[in-house]
Amino acid sequence: MSIHYFPSPKNESEMFTIAIDNVEYDVHYYYNGRIDAWFFTLTKDDVNVLDNVKLTMGYNFGYNYPDFPLTGNLYLYSPQGYTDAPNKENFGNSVFLVYEDAE
Repeated sequence: MSIHYFPSPKNESEMFTIAIDNVEYDVHYYYNGRIDAWFFTLTKDDVNVLDNVKLTMGYNFGYNYPDFPLTGNLYLYSPQGYTDAPNKENFGNSVFLVYEDAE
């Protein structure tokens, strides 16, 4: 198994294109300042695979979606072991969105 880090946003709304298992996906992050939370949308071929999902620690994104195209795990990871939800200060510094492939 290997872990792949998603790019982290530098602005309150940012989009990246990434390749997972040789398939391109668009990741759109956006920050909601009213509730101090990050959300993301994962898109493949102009179809939202995950739409408007709040980034939450301890959750395997896509796990409960029967048509989720990834075979591995998509979750938040903190190398320092933080359990706080990602906010404007820690997301991309001590909390990261990662994909762990199934093999």
